[in-house]
Amino acid sequence: MSASVGPGRRPGKTAATLAMEQHFLELNQKYGLSVAKIAEINKLSASRVHEMVKDASAASVADNAATVEASAAAEPQPPRRMSRRTLMVRGWEYAERNAVPSLSLAACDFWVRLVVAIHENGDGFRLHLGEPGRRFEKRADLVMLRMAQASPQEVDVDGWLAELCARGRLIDIGGVDIGIPAGLGLAPGENARGEPMKPRAPKKPAASGQAPLPFRPMVVTGGRSDSSEMPLQTPVKSPISLESDSSEIPRY
Repeated sequence: MSASVGPGRRPGKTAATLAMEQHFLELNQKYGLSVAKIAEINKLSASRVHEMVKDASAASVADNAATVEASAAAEPQPPRRMSRRTLMVRGWEYAERNAVPSLSLAACDFWVRLVVAIHENGDGFRLHLGEPGRRFEKRADLVMLRMAQASPQEVDVDGWLAELCARGRLIDIGGVDIGIPAGLGLAPGENARGEPMKPRAPKKPAASGQAPLPFRPMVVTGGRSDSSEMPLQTPVKSPISLESDSSEIPRY
């Protein structure tokens, strides 16, 4: 095996060479053997062993990075939550299309605000009531969603929640938590019709109507002017003045 090699990792290495590089890397990093000691044991130059350890280390880092990237790409990404404006528009449109006499305007307003809170204070599917660090610790705290529009005595949280769950606009989770039913168009990953959204295909570049030129266009100067007017003639001074008394011809 030659001791003189060029810089960088050479392509086309044999399986035996790659295995030896990994073996040297393991001896150096796992067992703490110095490059000089590995070179002495294997009858190689220290520079050669150093390069093999360096190549094996770079390959290991690249393989780990590729593995992490592949695993991240394979994991399903959580659906994006909708904005407050989108939720309020969709919520009120649904309430108008599916009007129920027993649900007052105040109850519908409470429902739309609760849907927004599930997205902003929960995970978009459920509110996570009572969990540490959450805005709402119990169902009675939901009165805050209507306190700006009415007094606490006018907010019937328990009655509204029972009616909304019975009408299929909310889900009662164990008598504690509250969630959004699927199919209303208000959960992450749903369109306005309540259908699962399909992943968008990558945009294709717009096709140009003109075929590409086989050569680079060039600007040719000195052409005819676009103006219909004739350019003014600039008088050229003669080097010999007729009015001069001198008969000498200037030299250039």
